[in-house]
Amino acid sequence: FGVPALGVVGAAHATNLCALVASVISFVLLRAEGVPLRARRPDPRVLALITRIGVPISLGGVLFTGIYVALGRMLSGLGGANLAALGLGHRVEALAYTVCEGF
Repeated sequence: FGVPALGVVGAAHATNLCALVASVISFVLLRAEGVPLRARRPDPRVLALITRIGVPISLGGVLFTGIYVALGRMLSGLGGANLAALGLGHRVEALAYTVCEGF
């Protein structure tokens, strides 16, 4: 399209540009609907609730990722086919997780 090939750097720039465009569009649409967009001082009770709910969920995500990293390290020494099987299993699990999250 007339843009030079930038590889991974170009993909990063494109990702950031898309996020910026989506943010601007969201801001414009929210303002058009009359949603007040002003900074407020955070409520300590709300922050405590967010923390109480968010910390266990985020720790679960970190643990899940850590397990896959450990499995990948263990299986990488056994050959590419075993690592590919782990990747396939992860994709199947992710598909099932995504479907369940939809309901």
